[in-house]
Amino acid sequence: MRYLLPLLILLALPTQVFAHAEPPLAQNVFTFGDTWILKANFGVVSSDYEGFVCEESFLGGDRYIMAAVGPDKYVTFGETAIHSTTDGCEFELVKQLTQTPADAYADPTSETVAYLDNSDDARGVWVSTDAGSSFSRLDFLNTEELQLTGVRFSSPTTLILSAYERSPDAMGAGQLLEVDLESETTTNLIDGSGIRYPYILDATAGGVVWLGRRDAQAVFIGDYTNPAKAEIGELVSWPSGAVISDDGQTVWVSGLDEGTGVRRGDFEGQDITWTQLAVDVTASCLAKWNGDILMCSARLLEDADLYRIDGETLEPITNFEVIDGPRACPAGTDVATVCPIVWGEFAQYIGKDPGEFDMGTNPQLDMGTSPDMATGSDEPKDDGCATAQGHAPVPAAILLLFGFFAVRRRH
Repeated sequence: MRYLLPLLILLALPTQVFAHAEPPLAQNVFTFGDTWILKANFGVVSSDYEGFVCEESFLGGDRYIMAAVGPDKYVTFGETAIHSTTDGCEFELVKQLTQTPADAYADPTSETVAYLDNSDDARGVWVSTDAGSSFSRLDFLNTEELQLTGVRFSSPTTLILSAYERSPDAMGAGQLLEVDLESETTTNLIDGSGIRYPYILDATAGGVVWLGRRDAQAVFIGDYTNPAKAEIGELVSWPSGAVISDDGQTVWVSGLDEGTGVRRGDFEGQDITWTQLAVDVTASCLAKWNGDILMCSARLLEDADLYRIDGETLEPITNFEVIDGPRACPAGTDVATVCPIVWGEFAQYIGKDPGEFDMGTNPQLDMGTSPDMATGSDEPKDDGCATAQGHAPVPAAILLLFGFFAVRRRH
């Protein structure tokens, strides 16, 4: 009887609460040496292991943010909480949130992680110096009248923040802030530029690339003495991603042509020359990798979810259809306990037969075949996937209810 009320509540919830309403989509990619980590709306995959880490194992939701410190060491930011992991299998609750942060980023060298909170009760820039195990707010940085939009690291001890004024008399006035964490000093790099509503896309020691509005929306590229040295104006669509080289002399920007393609810009003095790459690919994110560029795709026109751009050559790296189940993790960990429960739904999205629900480390949750495998009737079966209206199929709801009780009782 102790689970009756929670069960009734869960059955009344719309499917979107616990099922993905969108097809699998690559959203970001991180690189560490030869290893890449792909962050998707359903969770995390990597070149280092087979299978996937489901976002349900860290209560991420479809639009969680991820900051990676290492191949298996990362921090996730959902709508209600921050979780961290040091092995990619077990996730520890770091702190509760009242809303998803505006942005988050990590510097792997120093294992420093920063995130931006625009909520009324916790507004500010929060920084961790222990790989995301704990966070404290930068009290020397006054953000009361700012709407924070983006954060990157230009060095292990220097943040580059984008923000705009939210006071009525200066609404939208842009700030691109260089924040020295050691000296606790701040410089507005675009003070007096007249550029409004900035959003940082990438920063390195040599340069910065960011989005802003002067006469119209534009992508700006430059260094820290002139952050708007070059620009891409008359945008057909907003960029889906951008990276800049360590010396600031080369920049790659994706998604500017109605969501497709990558533009590479090469500086020669103050001038920049542009080259079109991956013209027919719906690019959704970029990262530097061993001298090349990794590019996520939105899978609208192409057959892979991750590509390598080598010069002007496009090479498929992986697609989600190769996933055969959850990542193999030790018994009792969050991934081993939760991800087998959601595998049935995810398998159908990628065209796999989900087979039997494998309850992994919790045999009490093994309830046999998935709901869509019933036989002996010509009536359509509910496949358990998210729909625009609809509620949870009862078997799937029971599985999820007891699965989350089982794994979250220790957090």
